[in-house]
Amino acid sequence: MNLPLEKGKVLAGKEGIQESVSPGHSDLQLKELKVTGLFGKYKHSIPFPTSHDEQGSLASILIIHGLNGVGKTTLLQMLNGIMKLNFDVFRAVPFEVCSLSFTNGDRLIVKAERESLDISFRQTQVKLQKRKGMKGAFNPVEQPLVEEFRHQFYTAVNNISLQFFDADRARRAKFLLEVKNSSPDSLTSLPSSLLPEILRPEEAKKTIATAIQEFIREAQLDSTAFFGTHDLNLFSKIIEDLRRSDKKPINILQIRQTIEQVSDLEVQHRRLGLRVDDWDPAQLVQQLDSSAAEENTHALTVLQTYTELLQSRAQSRQLIAERLLTFEQVMADFFEDKKVTVNARFGIMIESSNGSIIDELQLSSGEHQLLYLMVSALTTRRKGTVLAIDEPELSMHISWQRKLVRNLVKCASRAAPQIILATHSPDVANEFSDNMINLKRNSKES
Repeated sequence: MNLPLEKGKVLAGKEGIQESVSPGHSDLQLKELKVTGLFGKYKHSIPFPTSHDEQGSLASILIIHGLNGVGKTTLLQMLNGIMKLNFDVFRAVPFEVCSLSFTNGDRLIVKAERESLDISFRQTQVKLQKRKGMKGAFNPVEQPLVEEFRHQFYTAVNNISLQFFDADRARRAKFLLEVKNSSPDSLTSLPSSLLPEILRPEEAKKTIATAIQEFIREAQLDSTAFFGTHDLNLFSKIIEDLRRSDKKPINILQIRQTIEQVSDLEVQHRRLGLRVDDWDPAQLVQQLDSSAAEENTHALTVLQTYTELLQSRAQSRQLIAERLLTFEQVMADFFEDKKVTVNARFGIMIESSNGSIIDELQLSSGEHQLLYLMVSALTTRRKGTVLAIDEPELSMHISWQRKLVRNLVKCASRAAPQIILATHSPDVANEFSDNMINLKRNSKES
């Protein structure tokens, strides 16, 4: 198999290689990006803040600010290139050394030699083609080593999911409006630079709406990856309660209230597209009344335990519901003449002030960009997600810019993504001035 470094996938586990960790289940995060000799004159060090609270539920924010030409966009491109193992940007711009370190002590280093790019990670080093447009091993016979390197790196950082939003996303979204109803085959002829990451040719029908649907489905299958909670085992809980000698008196009124609370929550959960338990509240109340009248202690114990489990599962779903509802509230705060709601059937619905349904790609460039960014924050995992956004202020009014970051954090509630912004606008950092790094033209100062 002769795959270039940039396009490979994680191979099956090999001896001596750390097994991958399910996304959202590891504390691994980005720590620092360093580059020297950028454009032949700049030296930049970008330390990434990480979450330190006990629940790991707060997003960490970094805002890179500076004049044109100091390398803001290039730094994000280098970060994205390292995480995707795509070194085109390193072939396109002058630099000496670039390194990306992680919170576990690992570090990937890229060195620009005279004829090659020297890449190292852990104990593995490879030489890649340096000429623009060339990929893969500098020496073809070393391609197996390149593949082993790729495997080792992807396996080690599998938990981290980086989404890079470049400054051309609005133009691509507008262009896609013209081809949205075309077949996927017709999109394969388009330049990949015109297609945003969620709408590549192989995913031509994947939209913001389907991204929300996937989040709802995956969060219910594995809530710990998004919220750090877990479901209890019903059988074990019932047996445990039956065996306990210090059981508290059964509160029949409390069981009734629990049934009502769960039933009410499920109305909302169904509207949002969440899968609820298959149970009948009326039948459960009827059985409760019958057992209470007969003073059947064992039956009441089972009913109490069962309703507690229903409540626990509803509360787990409520974590998803709260994030979805927060997203709706955020969009209502931004959109004055449109209403955005999560929909069980379609994923998302956008209504105009006259009640007509609007396709997401019929929004203005600023509106679509805002929706795209907020959905990306909404669908973030508990840890491991990185949102790297170049010029988030594009097409947005100053009033939107000033509350953008705050609402990105809101939409990622109970998660801990690393949000990295490169901007020309100080208004983006309006409430986060302590999280801003100002890149200087003088290399000694940056």
